[in-house]
Amino acid sequence: MRRFQIAAASAALCALSCAAAPQAFLLPVENSDGRAVRYFASHAIDAVDTNAEHAVVIVHGLDGGTQDGAWRIRQIAAAHGRDISRVYFVAPCMLVEKLLKPEELSKIVYWESGRWQAGGDSPVAKGFSSYDVLDMIFERLNDAKLYPRLKSVLFCGYSAGGQVMSRYMATSRLRPRGGLLLNFAAGAPSTWLFYTQNARWHYGLNRKTNRYASRLADDEIMRNVAGRYCLAFCGTDDVGEKSLDMKKGAMAQGPNRYRRFLNFRRHVASFPELRNSFTFLELVGRKHGGQCYDSDAFVKLVFGERSRANVADPAPAVEHPPSPKPPPANLALESPVPGYDHGRIYYFVPKGIDLAKPAPLLVFMHGGNARTPETAPERYLADGTGYMTPEFCDAPFIVAAPSAPPGPNGSRWNQKGVFRYIDAVIAAAKKRYKIDSERIFLGGHSMGGFGAYHLGQVMADRFAGVWMSSGAWCRADFRALLGTPVYLQHGRLDCSPLKPHAMANGARPHNWTGPSYARSAHELMSRCGVEHVYDEYAGGHSLADPAAKEATRRFFAWARRQRRAPYAKRAALVTPCGSMHFELEELERARWLELLEAEKGDIMVDAVALKGPRVAAAEADLDRQTYDLMKHPFRNGARIVAENLGGNRFKAETENVRRFAILLAPQMGDLAKPFTVELNGKPLTLRAEAVSDVPDYTARLVVEVR
Repeated sequence: MRRFQIAAASAALCALSCAAAPQAFLLPVENSDGRAVRYFASHAIDAVDTNAEHAVVIVHGLDGGTQDGAWRIRQIAAAHGRDISRVYFVAPCMLVEKLLKPEELSKIVYWESGRWQAGGDSPVAKGFSSYDVLDMIFERLNDAKLYPRLKSVLFCGYSAGGQVMSRYMATSRLRPRGGLLLNFAAGAPSTWLFYTQNARWHYGLNRKTNRYASRLADDEIMRNVAGRYCLAFCGTDDVGEKSLDMKKGAMAQGPNRYRRFLNFRRHVASFPELRNSFTFLELVGRKHGGQCYDSDAFVKLVFGERSRANVADPAPAVEHPPSPKPPPANLALESPVPGYDHGRIYYFVPKGIDLAKPAPLLVFMHGGNARTPETAPERYLADGTGYMTPEFCDAPFIVAAPSAPPGPNGSRWNQKGVFRYIDAVIAAAKKRYKIDSERIFLGGHSMGGFGAYHLGQVMADRFAGVWMSSGAWCRADFRALLGTPVYLQHGRLDCSPLKPHAMANGARPHNWTGPSYARSAHELMSRCGVEHVYDEYAGGHSLADPAAKEATRRFFAWARRQRRAPYAKRAALVTPCGSMHFELEELERARWLELLEAEKGDIMVDAVALKGPRVAAAEADLDRQTYDLMKHPFRNGARIVAENLGGNRFKAETENVRRFAILLAPQMGDLAKPFTVELNGKPLTLRAEAVSDVPDYTARLVVEVR
């Protein structure tokens, strides 16, 4: 009799998988005070279903989950002429508190906004991750007693749901029963999970503070990805900023969703073992939106049919432009910049460099404007035509001269995230040559000088020195440069109407690259104790000017004496950081300081305002071109300025900081003994704790700001 009842119930469900209207169900969760997870489906997931041959689990987008998330996929599959009567759709709800009614807060499991995408735990269900919801669903779908005819399970998500798929594919412990095919589809996520230790969790594998993700070691994650299949897709016009993650780790992946998709594709292609794990689908002309599910490849996957999976295939023309013409004979060329779909790196090796030994490196940022082509470094370095080639032949370092990232104006080196581009250039140079990591310099002229002022602050602790030539800055706290020496050179006649590089209608405007920028920076660096050389020469703007050439030779002589100083006596962490107020970078670490927790508030930084005639009609006008210094707020900022006094003693002043760390090495004190930190005028006694994942340092002091 019982067997007949079960058979009858199963028959009643036969065609229920899709035919019945979706409704909301609850899945009870342990350790949640009686709460449950809401999901939408045509029947309860615990019910026996002898009809379903395929299951699709759909994760919604940001602040979704208030209605059935599968309706669009149903419509698309039907429009493609596919029979969806044997497909069971289930749409779990990763709800945030603000989407629940007051009476639901004690009944429904919810998450904090922004945490469920990364697999964070619910604040109302102890040890219960948003990814655990998907595990619970799969556990039931994987039960042959409940779904005896099931052939495939597809986990899919778009936008925020795509973020979930990128991480869940890598970190889940799903083990399908025999004959059950497991697939994933990730559409246009704000960010991807890169399989690297160079980025923290959610963007990479370093510091997996997430409980769910931390269960697996990196090699287990890589085995997961290598053994699974994912359709990754994005519209080629998905370049907007709506709901786009703009944090530092996200911007390192690219400026928009489409660029991040392309960069992730390149990243995956660097792992031979992942050759068959992904299909990358570019949806030409599509913007951001759920309509991007509408593709043959996705609809096939609903029915367990995988598309071709070979990421080594040639990419579309939009990703790989035609190969550039050969460089001048004295230059080596790498294009595009590794990890990017654009850019060139020109390498110049001076005659005195012994390639058998580790050599210093100069990353040189060229000048120009928004229209300057990628071949710009040739103007400086090409044999016979480069106007700095004779000088660079005697340089004390290998030169890596990248082309500037695309940009709308003459601040191309100052755009948000460009420091990652510079990191990629350095990494590429290290693969090609033996590079002395303690003697890497950053330098730039004109537009590249803008970048040197900006990136010199953002990346100060990575360089042995920074060369700022004929550039400009807007707002800055030059204490960010403490510990990194600077060579600051500028032509006194930069704005002269009589010098090379004058404009057709007169002199270069004062507010472009006037010497007032260098003079004001020199004044401020002197005030705050930044080690620097100020070289104002009697020449114009161009590096072709004979006086500029002599100044550059003096910079080369200075550079021979410099080495990186990870244990400098003074250090400062300023965040946001940079010299262009609209493209500032948020920093967590600077040299031996690490910001652990900040509080809301502004910090005041220096700003320069130019005075006098904008354009000099005669050289006498140059003396009237001066400047004023003032203060300007950086919104939501924090600052730590510290000094190692010796004898296990430090002094630190903080603004808008709750907790920070002083990173330590044996060169900085006796790590076995207590340290005294004079914090904002009050002494603290602290013990060092060991760290293993921070280059240059082996211990830290954690400082609580009272």
